[in-house]
Amino acid sequence: MSTSFIYHAFGLQCHGYVRQEFVAGNVTLSIRAKQRLVCGPQCSSRNIIKRGNSERWVKTVPTGHKPVWLVVPVQRIGRRD
Repeated sequence: MSTSFIYHAFGLQCHGYVRQEFVAGNVTLSIRAKQRLVCGPQCSSRNIIKRGNSERWVKTVPTGHKPVWLVVPVQRIGRRD
């Protein structure tokens, strides 16, 4: 599996592949946002402070007969200015 697969299969340009796991008949793909693209959601400022993250599980289309989940860490941020 690679970042190229994540891009072509799901159309995620700003994320990179981390790992895959097979859990209870499900395929989980862990991905991560590219660090250079993390910015403020309203102002698009790069002058931010990272304040941890939370994990989101997103169900996608199945591959064959296996359900596929994307595991995405969502960065919590604060503004410096």
